[in-house]
Amino acid sequence: MIESAGEKSCEQASSRWDRLPPWEGKCRTYRLKTQRERIGYVNAVFESYEWIARLRSEDVQCGVLAIVVPEEWDETFQAVVRALASEVEMEFLS
Repeated sequence: MIESAGEKSCEQASSRWDRLPPWEGKCRTYRLKTQRERIGYVNAVFESYEWIARLRSEDVQCGVLAIVVPEEWDETFQAVVRALASEVEMEFLS
């Protein structure tokens, strides 16, 4: 299982995504590092799974992303990550 960087209210995590309906309950935030040129692909994969996660770039030059996942979607998120790992080199940070 992938360790999350922390938990907080989903409402706090969604300021950039105000156009989307809010998530209820708690969210986990994961920090992922990938190749800079693969950030767009990783983002597109997660955008294709509406409701599963919201991504933001923490450090584009280093390829670090913050991924916010509602607890109820965590199992699905983990499955997508496992599948994505076969295509994209990535590392989860603390």
